[in-house]
Amino acid sequence: MTRHDERLAAGPSSGERGGAVDAGILRDQLADLSKGVFISMPIGTVLAALILAVQLLSGGGLAAVAWFAAIALVNGARVVLALAQSGAADERLEAVGARLSLYGLLALASGVAWSFLALLSDGYTTAQAPLYLIVLAGTSAGSVTYCTSHAPASINFITLPLLTAAACVLAQGGVENDVLGFTILLFLGGMIRSALLGQSRFRKTSRLKYEAREFAAEMERNSRRDPLTGLLNRSGLEQAIAGLGVSDGPFVAMLVDLDGFKSVNDT
Repeated sequence: MTRHDERLAAGPSSGERGGAVDAGILRDQLADLSKGVFISMPIGTVLAALILAVQLLSGGGLAAVAWFAAIALVNGARVVLALAQSGAADERLEAVGARLSLYGLLALASGVAWSFLALLSDGYTTAQAPLYLIVLAGTSAGSVTYCTSHAPASINFITLPLLTAAACVLAQGGVENDVLGFTILLFLGGMIRSALLGQSRFRKTSRLKYEAREFAAEMERNSRRDPLTGLLNRSGLEQAIAGLGVSDGPFVAMLVDLDGFKSVNDT
């Protein structure tokens, strides 16, 4: 009875509350990232398939097929990871952090695969290069949109393909290519900034949610104990007794009457 009452009255410490909030934020990030995968991966695979079709119609061969196979393989791995997350029971902080890191590594692998689009288009010099650049820009923007909760996943994906595209365009020379290359770099900077801002806002919203829950729980705990002594009041005592099982008894409740204590308590 005594240990039960002490746990009920004390509640979690500030350090425990802060750790619980941080853990909850990471879990929210992982859950949101997993949901986004089921939308972004099919779209990305379809866009890659369209590029493959254009390549084959333009005389592309085994290299284009291998490029598409690599992208489909990485996208499939990300979907499998999301499916495993939806049925996972392990919510330890270390496990959540490991899954987020794995998402980041798979996003980097996907970005490496998309970078080889430059080889398929001879450094973005073929007639189909403008189409490829448009698809690449759309894929990058979609990655930032569906990975709002975890910036590293989108940044790892978009950085290498866009840097490669900018380098290829700038290497061709000419005012038009210089402007286009600068535009790609500007687009990359904007996407990175958007990813970081999106993650910051997501984490802030998630933190407010968990802090509100902690505040409500603290208010409930305070309603069950005396603010001066920290002892359980009548409501807290009744709840403590109601929570006891058959094996927890017997117990004794003691009533103490202190003369004149009301004036002390009121002040």
